[in-house]
Amino acid sequence: MSKKNRPINAFIIDDIQDYVDSLQISARAKRIILKSSTNLETGIEEIKNDKSIDFVILDGKCFVDEDQESTGTTASNIPIRAQKKIDDINRNQNRSIQYCVNTGFYDDLHNSFDGVFEIFKKDDSEKL
Repeated sequence: MSKKNRPINAFIIDDIQDYVDSLQISARAKRIILKSSTNLETGIEEIKNDKSIDFVILDGKCFVDEDQESTGTTASNIPIRAQKKIDDINRNQNRSIQYCVNTGFYDDLHNSFDGVFEIFKKDDSEKL
């Protein structure tokens, strides 16, 4: 299958599984295969190992690792941490994975990320 005809392979790192499930249904209708992880560390490993992933959607606040998931404590610097890790994957694997931030905390975070990330409000997910 030519690259032009194949679906887009995307990945979302988000701690709210119901939101991810809903977005996956919408994505499928637009020929986007959306894989997911509820924490950054697991997500980065999956992105590193899955060479088909073209794009990553980052939550503004979510879990860093499985330990944080068990305590329910989220971190707000996920996009900054993810940016470095995805840029390392791009450099080390000669890939060009793009990314954006999609958050329910837009008003709290958009000033911090303005000019660094494309940032979307979760309630505006149709714009993704």
